Amino acid sequence: MKILLTTLTLLTAATTLAGEWTALFDGKSLDGWSQKNGKATYVVQDGSLLGTTAKNSPNSFLCSNKDYGNFELTFEVKLNDNALNSGVQIRSRTKGNTPEGRVNGPQVEIEATGNNGSESGYVY
Repeated sequence: MKILLTTLTLLTAATTLAGEWTALFDGKSLDGWSQKNGKATYVVQDGSLLGTTAKNSPNSFLCSNKDYGNFELTFEVKLNDNALNSGVQIRSRTKGNTPEGRVNGPQVEIEATGNNGSESGYVY
């Protein structure tokens, strides 16, 4: 299952005190990001982030290495698989605050499995 985050306003959405946008993703590399838990792979492809799940793996997370306070987050998603159940974690922490731990916290759903009417955008 793959999820492609396109037009990465997704990762250009934290605001600074001056009201200017801060780029969180350079469109070229995963610098500033860490994969946590699970064995999914994440790559940069054509200026977008592409995540691919790994069979028989627990949930995986691509996390910013930096914490942010108040922010606006906008992004576009292209689904390559109609069985997708994913999301974007916000204000989350790893279990036990360890780098390898499972990420816990609110998640904005990206869901296309047909469950719950394939609703996306709600906070889980």
